[in-house]
Amino acid sequence: MFLALAVVLFSSFNGSVFADDKNTESQATIQLREKGFLACGFAVENLAKFFFDGDFDYLNTWNVNDAANHTAVVTGTKNYADGNIMVTISVTETKAGTCDTSFVALYPSYKTCAQVRETTFKDWKFYSDVLSGVPVYEDPSNSAVAVALEQLKGGCMAIKSGLIFFTKPEPPREIRKVPVEMEPPSDYEVR
Repeated sequence: MFLALAVVLFSSFNGSVFADDKNTESQATIQLREKGFLACGFAVENLAKFFFDGDFDYLNTWNVNDAANHTAVVTGTKNYADGNIMVTISVTETKAGTCDTSFVALYPSYKTCAQVRETTFKDWKFYSDVLSGVPVYEDPSNSAVAVALEQLKGGCMAIKSGLIFFTKPEPPREIRKVPVEMEPPSDYEVR
């Protein structure tokens, strides 16, 4: 069931979806913000919402002396019928003021890797098998995202990894009412 999450397009992510909406924040994001990791919390939240679709069990790691100027890492898990999905998300603010994220997601399945490949990852292009013969496939919508399919006894482990680059959301703009003088239409008579 949760393998379907693995193929949603990442290219549509931007910082505006969950930023500053306290009602939708995960506990992982709230904790990082409270510890001082402010600039890229929205990026953590966007990826967490994508992978977990709601709250999840998590373990956060951050620089205790200066969270605002260093990378934060969130490791999360959620239980599904096939097993636990486990994801590690790493987020860093760049010098340009954007947010770079990397992730590794583990998806267990009772299906064989051939079945997973033919269903969930059917549109993904073969990339390589240099990882000790484990086949790696490239996301058709983002060449910075790949999945390796490792055959296990009784199933398959899909190991998805990638880079996602976020721009920060625009701050809300003030809307001002500006008086505008209008001329009446030429076919109207003004008295």
